[in-house]
Amino acid sequence: TMGHSLGGAIASVAALDAAHRLPKLAAAGRVRSITFGSPRPGSEAFVARYQALVKHTLRVVNEDRVCMANNPLAKVQADACRDKVTQVPPAGAEYAHVADPTHTSVDTGATVHIGPSFELKLHSLATYEGGVADSSADIHKEL
Repeated sequence: TMGHSLGGAIASVAALDAAHRLPKLAAAGRVRSITFGSPRPGSEAFVARYQALVKHTLRVVNEDRVCMANNPLAKVQADACRDKVTQVPPAGAEYAHVADPTHTSVDTGATVHIGPSFELKLHSLATYEGGVADSSADIHKEL
């Protein structure tokens, strides 16, 4: 399964459903999921079941390299320069991600690294495509 934004959360649910319905494929590691900018898709129980059945997940999160280099807040809280959609629902809201993130370093071209314009650019599918294209060979192996 593969998806961006809410489609990424839906892809995670679909991967778990496929792994549950097709246990032989899941056991062989043939159920895979790749998400780009996904919000947290489920509860801790959902995540535990997902991780038990879905063996291959790539969760990609964009971070703006200029913001990371120039924003003093980024040194303490890197999430300030990362896709905000991946941070909802907020931590502690009983929702969790299904895998650790793989960060892509992108340049949104933003001169101000705060506000809706910056956040929309950082979350756009085109920015994710550029980040993956520019990223390390490790991501390309996963894809």
